[in-house]
Order: sequence, then C-alpha cells, then structure tokens
Amino acid sequence: MSTPTAPSWLILEPGESLIARSAANHCTPYIAAGGWLALTDRRLLHHTHGVEKVLTDTSDWAVPLSAITLVDTAPVSLRWRDLFTGGLRPRMRVTTGDGAQHLFVVNGVRRWVDRITAARRRHRS
Repeated sequence: MSTPTAPSWLILEPGESLIARSAANHCTPYIAAGGWLALTDRRLLHHTHGVEKVLTDTSDWAVPLSAITLVDTAPVSLRWRDLFTGGLRPRMRVTTGDGAQHLFVVNGVRRWVDRITAARRRHRS
C-alpha cells in the first residue's frame, strides 16, 4: 500500500507520517460537521470544512493516539437527535482517556477502526 500524500491543511510534525485520510463528518450533539479525517502514526485528526466552521461554530479536532482508549463502531440510532448526525448508519466511535466519545460518519467504518487500532498498537511498541 502506498503512502498517501498529506493535504495542505495537515501540518505533519517532524518524523510524523500520514497513514490514511478520507472525507468524514464529525458528529456533535446536533450536527455532523463535514470535513476530512486523517490518521498519522501519532494522531487522529478531523479538519472541518471552512463553511462548516462558520455555519456550525465547530473547529478542527485532534487527539494523540496515546489518548485513545477505544475505537469501535457505534450502533445505528433512531433517536431523534441522531437522525441529523448520521445515526441511521454505523458510525466510528473514538473514546478518549477523559471518557469523551467522538462519533464520525466515514465510509469503510470497519477499515478505519482496524487502521486506528493497528496504529495505536505500533505507537505503543
């Protein structure tokens, strides 16, 4: 598998390498902010589109791999508020050490869960 090219918005730290990137929505309680998801050998990041930042008052998000405690698939949810945040399909759930859960609508959820899990394993060793 070839190494993806880092997009202009992603500033890699010295020695850091990009593993994968894809279009994705970062789900907040009432909206799914569109943007890009990127996985490096050190961090998981979501870059929110410029228009979304203005309209939804959301910002970019990043977490070190060492702060992730669990990555899994959140089940489909038919709760009213989840209908607008991708709840009708499985979403990737990232749980961090502070107990926060971050949901992402991304194609290939299982592949992303596997990639992040593998990157966390490599990061720990």
